[in-house]
This record gives sequence, C-alpha cells and structure tokens, in this order.
Amino acid sequence: MFPPRILAALALFSVSPAEAAESPPREGGEIILTENEVDRSAAAAKWTKAAVGDAVKWQEQVRTGELSRAGIELSTGGVLRMSELTSRLPSAPDAARHPTAGQAGGRSKIDFGKGVAYFFSRSEAEADIKTPTASLNIRGTEFVLEVEGGKTVVTMIDGEVGLSNGFGAIDLASGEQG
Repeated sequence: MFPPRILAALALFSVSPAEAAESPPREGGEIILTENEVDRSAAAAKWTKAAVGDAVKWQEQVRTGELSRAGIELSTGGVLRMSELTSRLPSAPDAARHPTAGQAGGRSKIDFGKGVAYFFSRSEAEADIKTPTASLNIRGTEFVLEVEGGKTVVTMIDGEVGLSNGFGAIDLASGEQG
C-alpha cells in the first residue's frame, strides 16, 4: 500500500494522541521532541538550540540537522514531526477569520522549506502548508509530506488534503498520494 520509505517515516515519527495532548501548547506551538541537532530562530535572529518544552512563536523557524528529528505540537491542535535536514516556518493563523488566532479554532499556516515531515491532527481547525512547489489545505488529517529538489509529494494516511499548484488542484483522501 505505502512505499517502504513512507512506512519507515511513519515509524520514525510515531506519536500517540495522548502523548500530544498532555498539556496545551503555547502561542504558535511547543516543541515536544528533539533528537540530536534541532535549532530555532526568531525572525532576523541567530539560530539557537531548541529544547523540549520551548514555545515556538508564529514566524519562528525550526530546522533539524543530519540524523536529527523534532516534534512540534501546534496551538491549533496538530502535531508536526520533522525528519532530518528539514525546515519549517509557522505563520500566524488567519486572525480576520478567527479572532482567537493561535488557539484551537484558528487556522495555522506553515511554510515548509524542505525535508520530510509527518503531520497529524484530528482537530476541526484547518491548516495551510505552503511548499516551494505546492500548497496544501489540511482538513483534520494524517499524512507524510516530502519536499526535495523542486518536488512536493503528499502521502495520505487518513483524512483529506487539498493539494494545488500553478497547474491545478486535486483532493487527496486516505491511501492516496499526490
């Protein structure tokens, strides 16, 4: 059903919903896992070592080094697990549509630069992820995202994702890849 490298990524990124729901995340989210080299940087600031329990603010970047991984619980209820050599930049939820931006019900936006990540959310809140080559509209779902060499691949595990770029748009459902 899924290629072996996707199954390996799922094993690498496995997290239980109970583990992710232990405490409410702060503003943009909270780092819930670091392994080896994980760094964070506020806009125009130096990179500093990230630690479990660190608050991740909107517009703050997170990156992983070689043989490293990180987990971030987003304030909108999702969990993002990043593999090695991965980078992401969260943007604030759409405050015009959701006055409680940064809290459950807000719509988080994430600029995903490169690498492999696992995303899990059963929240009713939707999220948007933008990669260099595509945009994803996430609707309470679970998937693996791979961005490398000008290519974006989404492998659905459960739920729905709208995937679009300059050539068109498709909806992906459980078990599909696009």
